[in-house]
Amino acid sequence: MTNEQFVRNFSDLRSEARQPVVIADDEGFVVYINPQFTETYHWGSELIGQTLADIIPLNFHDSHNLGFSRFSMTEISHVANHPINAMVIDKQGASVLSEHYITAEKIEGRWYFAAQLRPLNPSHSNPED
Repeated sequence: MTNEQFVRNFSDLRSEARQPVVIADDEGFVVYINPQFTETYHWGSELIGQTLADIIPLNFHDSHNLGFSRFSMTEISHVANHPINAMVIDKQGASVLSEHYITAEKIEGRWYFAAQLRPLNPSHSNPED
């Protein structure tokens, strides 16, 4: 499946294409970033295939992994479908406070998780915001 087909299948992203978006699979590997994510957080294609740990602060790795494990067992999310504020690590290693709107969707039998992001620090804002 191409990235374009994947994003078309991820229905909640269609109307928010102007926001930075990162999508990970059910194992926590990044499978898609949009151009706005690259522009805002400076990560490019080198992030594809890497784990979300690259963009999550170290002190949140354990809680993130616990949440992922809990979801894989229950398919119930405590962070999806409402905005949360959390840090994103940009490519230079800076922590960027960003609003996350996380959605989960099962596609071809696998769960995928998308985060639409909005940096709350003006120096990291997408010019189209």
